[in-house]
Amino acid sequence: MAMNRSQKIAVAVSALTVAGLAAIAAPAIAAATSTVGGWSLFGQAAAAPDDTAAPRPVETPADTPSPAPVDPFDGCERPAQINWGRMTAQIAGIVEDRGPRPYAEGTVGADESGAITTYTVAPGDGLIMIGERLCIEAGALDMFNHSRDIYPGQVLRLTQDPNVPNVPFLQPPDAPEGFQQIPYQQAIVDMRKAANAGDVDTMRRIWTKTLAPMFPVEADADLISAFLDAGDITKLRQMFA
Repeated sequence: MAMNRSQKIAVAVSALTVAGLAAIAAPAIAAATSTVGGWSLFGQAAAAPDDTAAPRPVETPADTPSPAPVDPFDGCERPAQINWGRMTAQIAGIVEDRGPRPYAEGTVGADESGAITTYTVAPGDGLIMIGERLCIEAGALDMFNHSRDIYPGQVLRLTQDPNVPNVPFLQPPDAPEGFQQIPYQQAIVDMRKAANAGDVDTMRRIWTKTLAPMFPVEADADLISAFLDAGDITKLRQMFA
């Protein structure tokens, strides 16, 4: 059937419209069909979208030097220490009073020359701070006084008569391997308490029943026995208190 003029014009316009739409859609179709599963149909991997911001550089703080260790005896003329012998103990160095401070607020005693001879413990005192105040190591201070625990009113000695023996606090001289230190030290503490109380009879009883058998060298035991027999409480306190 022959088309009239109007029909021919309509067909031509429709063809042009379809062609134009196809041209417009071609780029989108190509982009959509050029990759399958993240891979290009032309043999190249599709680039993943970069939706992350570039990482910010991390600032590294400058190294801070560690503080220098504090010397607790800084300012002491010559810090004191204990020179231990077989049955002797002497303080070497200078014991000086640098003044009361927290945990070391007790009272010092001195002889006629001004040398410090004693320290009376105050409530709240501790051996470490007492040692720092007096320029003497706390470890030496407690062994010299046969005591790891201190109490208010206790008088710590800071001198020793060279003619009076100092009974070792940790164990007797020449103690055998495997020596039981705890019973020995407890007996020493009991002797110290009795000496401070002026109770010589109790000291003799502790010595005979407990301490004397622990001394492996007879000469050491005889030396202590001689002082106990004499009963001089001042010397016995130097030995045990």
